[in-house]
Amino acid sequence: MSTPQTSPNLQPTKRVYLDEHGVQMTFNWTRPMPQGGYLGEVTFGSYQKKPIQVFDAKLDNTDGSKTWQYQAQDGAFLCSMKVSSDRNSITFFARKKGDWPLIVVSARFPLQPE
Repeated sequence: MSTPQTSPNLQPTKRVYLDEHGVQMTFNWTRPMPQGGYLGEVTFGSYQKKPIQVFDAKLDNTDGSKTWQYQAQDGAFLCSMKVSSDRNSITFFARKKGDWPLIVVSARFPLQPE
């Protein structure tokens, strides 16, 4: 029996971002999933520790960013999110379902280049 492939370069992590009004968005990524996806929780506005999933990552070869499908595990929302190559900004767009805000957030504590 084979084991599903998980993404080796994604580590469980907690990241804090701010929207343009200084409202905090916290991601707590907890578990890698097959084919490079990830499970976690998001806290933002009325969403408190909402179980979420990202999947179907597509690399943009022009700027190194990745576009993911982003959804609530209960199906409450589904949209796309573009994560900058340094993971310091996220743009939510192309909402397909629900009321997740289509905004840009920036890392409160940016990752430092290695």
